[in-house]
Amino acid sequence: MNWHPTPLGGVLRPSQTPITLLAHEVYKQAAVQPYPRGVVLKAVKQGFDFPRKRQKLLRAGQLVISQSRVHRRLWGMVPPELDGAVAAQEYLTFDLRPNLHPDFLSAYLATAAFRQAALAACGSRLNLRLFLEIPLPLPPLEEQRRAAELWQSAGAALAHTAEMLDSLVALKSGVAGSLFQNTNASWEHTTLGECAVIGADTPAGCRLWVIPPDQIVFGAAPAEDGAIGIRPGVALDSLFLYYYLESYKPALPSGAKPGPDAILRAIPLPLPTLYEQRKIAAALQQHDEALAWLRAEQAALRRLVQGIMHYMFGLDEPALRNVVGK
Repeated sequence: MNWHPTPLGGVLRPSQTPITLLAHEVYKQAAVQPYPRGVVLKAVKQGFDFPRKRQKLLRAGQLVISQSRVHRRLWGMVPPELDGAVAAQEYLTFDLRPNLHPDFLSAYLATAAFRQAALAACGSRLNLRLFLEIPLPLPPLEEQRRAAELWQSAGAALAHTAEMLDSLVALKSGVAGSLFQNTNASWEHTTLGECAVIGADTPAGCRLWVIPPDQIVFGAAPAEDGAIGIRPGVALDSLFLYYYLESYKPALPSGAKPGPDAILRAIPLPLPTLYEQRKIAAALQQHDEALAWLRAEQAALRRLVQGIMHYMFGLDEPALRNVVGK
């Protein structure tokens, strides 16, 4: 989308609202964290608890940016709940002019283009004149609103998918821990060396590999040097062993004595019946299938956000990690 670029000075107005704190008044102290976390509540305290009594008053909807730590992405919008909060004088604050939608600006603040332009406007500190010369592609207000809503929806879906992934990974870990730690009294207790052939020269057909120090691979032989193959015996299911080792995470430091092969052979192994092993492996495999589906959805959403950012700002690099804080 070819929108007419407008310098930030055409949409932002520098705001200077200093305030001298009174000793016994209570104030919300704001801090600025790397975007997109942005402006957050740091503390609620009385005026005499502030080392510096001269502060800056913040208003909801303002843009706040650090003068000295732009490289850390210390900028953000003041949320409604921090209206009337105070911040250190080293922050620059800006009111938005009526021709700029705040959510559209929020989207722009997430781009690598903004970060690079802000860094270019810095010497030892942010140069206000150069900062206000940064160009912003600016459509009419209604188009800004529609574009920002699309960006917010895609970003929210991406964040929700990331939360679901984290939850499912934690759930799988909990299920695996429960299955392998709460062993049945009827299970045989043995060692891995008694149930499998282990070594770098394991015969063809091996589907399970350990790459020191703790990577477990199921499938074709990995290309990495030093991979140790494990070929389970007839009483041990390969997929069950894969999930057991993934949960156990054997540590195989290089150069250790005894060697990695000996460490693997000594691993204690709870051994249910082959039928039970396959049931356990199938349950954990279902979690992996769900994780694969979510990761595919996450990749599709990232492509969508990239397309939205390109549509809005003509950017090839949307800095997705800044959009959701990952």
